[in-house]
Amino acid sequence: AAKCVLSAVQRTNLVTYSEQMDHAAWQKLDSGTGLAPVVTPNATIAPDGALTADRIVFDKGVGTTSTDQSILQSTMPTSVTGQPTCASIWLKSATSSNYVMRLDFSGQSSEGAGFLSVITVTPTWQRFEIRIASALDTTRRIHLRLRGTQSTDNFADIYAWGAQQENGAFATSYIPTVVSQVTRAADSASMTGVNFSSWYRADEGTFVVNAQNTTQTSAGFLASIYLDGSNYVGFGYRGPGNDPGTLYWRNGGVGVIVLAPTGYAAGTPHILAFSYKGSTGGYAASGSAVIDFVSTTQLPSVNSFYFRRTGAGFTLSLIPL
Repeated sequence: AAKCVLSAVQRTNLVTYSEQMDHAAWQKLDSGTGLAPVVTPNATIAPDGALTADRIVFDKGVGTTSTDQSILQSTMPTSVTGQPTCASIWLKSATSSNYVMRLDFSGQSSEGAGFLSVITVTPTWQRFEIRIASALDTTRRIHLRLRGTQSTDNFADIYAWGAQQENGAFATSYIPTVVSQVTRAADSASMTGVNFSSWYRADEGTFVVNAQNTTQTSAGFLASIYLDGSNYVGFGYRGPGNDPGTLYWRNGGVGVIVLAPTGYAAGTPHILAFSYKGSTGGYAASGSAVIDFVSTTQLPSVNSFYFRRTGAGFTLSLIPL
């Protein structure tokens, strides 16, 4: 059966008190006919199974102008000028009704698609996400609100949990915070010993990586089967000195280098597939023609599998034949 692993990049949750919307780190604002949101802490079970989700009642009144608002807003201005930023939060209705709300960043909507989202909060937990490709300044922060000119409902009674803002192009797994911002180290995983040998086939096999790679300043691979620095097969290369996506086959330091398949590009999601049998192999990316190759050496003896990433999130699927 396929073995699957989700790897996360290093990220910092820039929002403090990410599960405590009743805290002063979250402003409760109103204008026009709107009322300030009312927060009841620890009102229901959160997506992680703990009693930490807050209940929040929004009421913008019957006003229909842009100033008629009920707003919950993070107090942390956390974006980086010229860089991507994204925010996410878990929400569900506290009643049997759906509620139409607006999730956005403070600031200017000229930062492009994804800056705001008119969302429907249902009685099922959902994680909502918004993104900015390039922030205009450092003041972007999360807004959750009802607003007269945004086709939102006049009233909303919801649960909220797990707010996160991070500087990057996509949201990663949730990082809880309290008084301070928290950084999660990048994941690095490997299989060794019986965990590796119990499924690895030395005679033939296939590896598949679903990845969005980025060119890095230090060399490395998205994935590799490995014994030591002279005996390995690494593919999905990242780093200087060669094209991203290159495959290296090394047995005693000798072997073959296979350039990335046509159409492979750093920063674009791809499915990379590498197959092997004896001294022959095939390499392809996202529907490209398979590059068949023959190495001057047999597949090296290996005792471990590694997958690593720096600055790129990916899901890895290992499929032994």
